[in-house]
Amino acid sequence: MSKQKINKSAKETVKKKNFKKALKLSIVLVLFFLINLYIILSFMYQEKSFTVYLEHEDKIERNLIIHETKDNKRYNFYLKADILEELSTTSLAWLPENLHTEAEGSHNGNNYIAYTFYAENIGQEPITYNAEIILDDVIRNMDEALRVVVFRNDEKVVYAKKSSETGLPEEGTKAFVNDEIIMSEKIENFEVGDVDKYTV
Repeated sequence: MSKQKINKSAKETVKKKNFKKALKLSIVLVLFFLINLYIILSFMYQEKSFTVYLEHEDKIERNLIIHETKDNKRYNFYLKADILEELSTTSLAWLPENLHTEAEGSHNGNNYIAYTFYAENIGQEPITYNAEIILDDVIRNMDEALRVVVFRNDEKVVYAKKSSETGLPEEGTKAFVNDEIIMSEKIENFEVGDVDKYTV
């Protein structure tokens, strides 16, 4: 009788030890997963900004390059604008009139991000390229309040999402192409040596 109790007690002790080991291992694995998830998300959201880049085929086949300054060219296939940590309410009417001529590269103001860059054909023949602005992520339908102003060679277009009530673009704006693409424009007959200036 006492031998059975001892065996039963030993089995229960082993079960408890195994349970504790399994619990500790589970907690370690969950913590490891959460830490990795936090690092990945932190990196992703830290990197969220306004970036300009050339698709692979543009770089290799079309000899299209981008740069921040017209006179002191540094050829790039990827440009990154400075971001603002916080943005609050602003209005298109509050933007400077010389926004597209005041500076090159990043020239942010109060509550808006502004970036000027150039696209240039350094190849041997005319090319066609597509200019697109893509939304990577939207939180709490903030894209409905977003207005994107694009100057191409000093010609201004304001983009806004269609009204959820009327299904029409706001007066004085051009509608987003869809929920992910703000603008998409095909630039044809871009001659050798041609330069397009963009301010976004």
